[in-house]
Amino acid sequence: MKYIQEYNLKKAIRRYTEGLVSLGKASEIAGLPNRMFKYKLQEIGIPLNLSKNDIVKSMNTLAEAKKK
Repeated sequence: MKYIQEYNLKKAIRRYTEGLVSLGKASEIAGLPNRMFKYKLQEIGIPLNLSKNDIVKSMNTLAEAKKK
């Protein structure tokens, strides 16, 4: 099981760094929450390639959280 998780994480990182998938999709591939996937990227020194869509989605999430 551990090897499958490691494989999925490596696959997600590769696809993300190649620009083939978004940060959210990469975290799904890795089987990790978005925040944990970002932490893993930070740990190994990979910068976040946030797209305009990622930023807009984050801003919408923040706006919704403020309403609650």
